[in-house]
Amino acid sequence: MWSLFSKDPLKDFGCEILPHVINEPNDQCFWKLSRGKHKVSGKSVTIFSVDTRFGASNTELEYAKTCAKKLKTLRHPSVLQFVDSVETEKFVHLATEECSPLWDYLFMQTDWDDIQKEMSINWGLFHILKGIEFLNRDGNISHNNINMSSIFIASTGEWKLGGVEYTCPATDGMTYPTKILPSLDKYDPPEKNDHKKMRLISKWSADMWGFGCLLWEVFNGKLDNPLSLKNLKKIPKLLQATYCELVSANPSTRPNPSDVIQKNRMTGGYFDDKKVKTLLLLPDIHIMDPTEKSNLFKHISDYISNYPPEVCKFKILPALLNAFEFGNAGSSVVSPLLKIGMLLNEEEYQEKMVPCIIKLFSSNDRETRAKMLQELHQFVPYLSSSVVNDHIFPNIANGFIDSNAYIREMTIKAMLPLAPKLNYKNLDEEVLKHFARLQGRDPEGGIRANTTVCLGKIAPYLHPETRKKVLISAFTRSLKDSFPPTRTAGVLALLASLSFFTLEDAATKVLPSLCASTIDPEKEVRDHVLKVIKIYLTRLEKVSEDPSLKQSYEAKVDSKTVDPSNNSTWTGWALNVFTSKFQKPPGATANGTIGEVKSTVIATEGEETSNTKTESLTYKPNRSNFATVEDAPSLKVQIESETSGWDCEDWEDGSETSVKEEGYAAQSKMQTGWDDTEWPDLEEDTVNHRKNSSGSTGASKTSSYTETSRDDFVFDSIGTTRNISQERTAVYQKSSLPTDPTKRKPKTGGAMKLGAKKVTMHMD
Repeated sequence: MWSLFSKDPLKDFGCEILPHVINEPNDQCFWKLSRGKHKVSGKSVTIFSVDTRFGASNTELEYAKTCAKKLKTLRHPSVLQFVDSVETEKFVHLATEECSPLWDYLFMQTDWDDIQKEMSINWGLFHILKGIEFLNRDGNISHNNINMSSIFIASTGEWKLGGVEYTCPATDGMTYPTKILPSLDKYDPPEKNDHKKMRLISKWSADMWGFGCLLWEVFNGKLDNPLSLKNLKKIPKLLQATYCELVSANPSTRPNPSDVIQKNRMTGGYFDDKKVKTLLLLPDIHIMDPTEKSNLFKHISDYISNYPPEVCKFKILPALLNAFEFGNAGSSVVSPLLKIGMLLNEEEYQEKMVPCIIKLFSSNDRETRAKMLQELHQFVPYLSSSVVNDHIFPNIANGFIDSNAYIREMTIKAMLPLAPKLNYKNLDEEVLKHFARLQGRDPEGGIRANTTVCLGKIAPYLHPETRKKVLISAFTRSLKDSFPPTRTAGVLALLASLSFFTLEDAATKVLPSLCASTIDPEKEVRDHVLKVIKIYLTRLEKVSEDPSLKQSYEAKVDSKTVDPSNNSTWTGWALNVFTSKFQKPPGATANGTIGEVKSTVIATEGEETSNTKTESLTYKPNRSNFATVEDAPSLKVQIESETSGWDCEDWEDGSETSVKEEGYAAQSKMQTGWDDTEWPDLEEDTVNHRKNSSGSTGASKTSSYTETSRDDFVFDSIGTTRNISQERTAVYQKSSLPTDPTKRKPKTGGAMKLGAKKVTMHMD
């Protein structure tokens, strides 16, 4: 009731007029265009204004009122959407969906390529034809003002019909209305001044002539003289025949909009474009079968770079989100979704993409999760640490215990972009527990290799105390793996993490393990080991000559500051090398692929560098078909049991631990949450760990000999390596025992006398 007595009529207007002016009145449009905002929803709108207080005539004011009334009754995707209006004796404000003049959009773009512009014109002309068809056929209305000044571009990138102030009922033999702006007369069809031809007009004659003028202006610029319509030079060849019919002097021969659409959608027609056809299929996603959806999403993904950004963000993205939310779109929607997400700003990404990403990671579909892991690097920078730790990581962590090797491998790789955002509990505790199990128990050699590589790459993000307890044990453990690339990875990881080790650890823990690998069966491993040993020795020699260097060499040992360069200097040898054995390329079978392993030793701090060596490697991971986790419940239960149980005997340190050290370990675990005994020391062979049940007594368990993955080499209790194949044969010949080890029976007590010698292996 109060509004009736309000002095300011704008208080009843549902939109706020912003000072940003889009377009001033000109010789072809008497409207002033400004940006606005809806007072309730906050959505952006465009305000069309005519105000006699600022130079508009009373005639323009009356036409503006007529336009507002007519636009309010028109509802079609190709017609500007009415939002609100207010009018007085002095002014009219008409609010529509957010839009811009076609001229500014089409000819002022500087970042478009030719393909994007061509696609926008194709898609836009199709929309205008659909709008004319709606007015002429369904509404029996003639627009009478089709030209570039009456066409606007919505925020979705779609062309919309405006300028409806001259519309009138469409009937055969009707009269054309008079326009108040003289510059618009050039768009009038020739029969307007020929009374004989006026009897030949149809209800679409004027609008199809106007559409011909629009075609000319789109490809040539503004029309100054009607005689210029005879110039077909810049009109596409596929449209020239249709254009000639549209600008025919005989109104009865002009085709109706339905015929133009049908003709140009036929094979070889102007609208026979896969990009346009793909957009036309978007509204029908909910009724498509899974195969049709998959093909549609694939085409969208292929054409993303060809669509204008507005079409991607406001036309395609909402359709994809709706299909994902309600249409059971599956994994095929992931690729186009993430590609379009790269076009969004920070606010838009948080609002539209982050909830979708969280839901995608919670999917039970393996293929969906695999694709999300593959594309993780694209969207992790846009995710906050809280979102990663609370919503993303718990779902990703399930991949560590997945029965499918490909998912496990991709989950390991995912830790690289995630590490900077993970908190202590998730990174230093959860991730490392999974890594300990994968490195020691996973049946796939490539998984074990990748775990070692990834651990080395995320080392800068670990807490310094965690690095001290884990890195050396983990990397030296990989030196005993049966899979050669895993041993190579361990050697290179020891080099890459050189700055995180004290000189004492380098001399007493790292070098003994490396020396033991100098007789590795694989020459490539031996070559890398020898070069890394030289680098370590060079560092120790320099400190020996100049003790002051010790502080600079150990500067990063306790550092919590992440140096990105430390991680980037050794990307050449690492993850993607071994990943190629697991990744599932298009058309790959479950048996895996054949690729190359490239190993490069990167010198540290100007020290010795080796060249890159490439060799062929065939690796066939045992991968099941992509399905849900529930397809292998027994294996999942087994893995979960292993993960939660953590058999202490499998993870204890191989050396004897003093009471003082045990007390320190317990105290450290209480402070940091990490048990340093969960990662084995270098004396323990966990890949093919075999215990003699009859050879254990008390706190120390011994066995007469240890079979390792390399039959000719064993690690003794002090971390050195001996070739015992010949030695053992010689000892057996001197004793009364059979030379075949399988026929020997160990004595009670856990040790066997071999002549005058006794070989003992501690396995605490």
